[in-house]
Amino acid sequence: MQEIVSGNIDRWGDDVAFISVNKAGYEDGVADIEANYPEAVLPILQDDSTTQAFFNCGAAKYHFYVLDGQQNVVHAHYALTIEDGGTEMQRLIDEVDGVLSR
Repeated sequence: MQEIVSGNIDRWGDDVAFISVNKAGYEDGVADIEANYPEAVLPILQDDSTTQAFFNCGAAKYHFYVLDGQQNVVHAHYALTIEDGGTEMQRLIDEVDGVLSR
């Protein structure tokens, strides 16, 4: 995700925000992410039993959501392969561009 943001920040500016949601009970994983991916500076929301972000949006590990400015889900994906810079990564970029052009 960091690569997508870094490659498009000049076009998107502050109109786009990417966040990761770390599932409740997986708090130890944040330290691993920070240690193994120091270049990743995207915010991580640590879910908990009070917030219930996963529960409230019906999410699961590896879900991707594209929301519009009113926080409506426009696109939802399970397990996009964005790490290789291929078609799924471009698909996500195109979907964000499409939401911005509305």
